[in-house]
Amino acid sequence: MDSDTGKGTSFTIYLPAHAQEAGAAEKAEAADSPTAADTTGAGTVLVVEDEDAVRLFSARALRAKGYKVLEARTGEAAMELMGVVEEPIDLLITDAV
Repeated sequence: MDSDTGKGTSFTIYLPAHAQEAGAAEKAEAADSPTAADTTGAGTVLVVEDEDAVRLFSARALRAKGYKVLEARTGEAAMELMGVVEEPIDLLITDAV
């Protein structure tokens, strides 16, 4: 960890290399296992952001990928919106803690 006042903090994580190759049985098992379906663009996303530019950019990017996007400027507005929408909200994106 490196930290400089006024500049921020940088974390460096070192992971050991793993060079072992899978054996024939493990390769066959991996080939037979089902893969996850691509769900890009499936679902409804609620973006809660008080900065208009950030919210609008995020919503536009998600819509371009095919998602249905709901927008709210505040947590209170998001709660109200969640109470009136019919469909389930699959993902909530917010900068509020």
